[in-house]
Amino acid sequence: MINELKLNKVEVIILTAILIENGYLEGSLAEIYVLERCYTGVGVFSEFAPHPSLHIGGEDRTCGVSSTVLINGEILTGHLYYIKDGFIETIEGYTYHSAPNIRPPWPEEIETAEDVTSSL
Repeated sequence: MINELKLNKVEVIILTAILIENGYLEGSLAEIYVLERCYTGVGVFSEFAPHPSLHIGGEDRTCGVSSTVLINGEILTGHLYYIKDGFIETIEGYTYHSAPNIRPPWPEEIETAEDVTSSL
């Protein structure tokens, strides 16, 4: 087993949204692991270990996620996901501007995460 990391709160919200949007949410996400998180300053890439629950089919592509997540009560984030060989391979999270030309950094510690899409 390579250094597999458990899903954090944001990854659970985003993967659940992706799987529901694509009609594939079945069972728990408990067996899905992150192989690597790469922080970019104002964002993060999370690459997942291959798992049957992440199979949604189709061609390799990049897609947007319709969910907006509020992290630690103050940082709004958007997300993209990457499909390779029919599997969700990676999600990319990025922060939104909190003021003109100011983007907060992506937090390494996530205490709370809330899907706030319906309140925007």
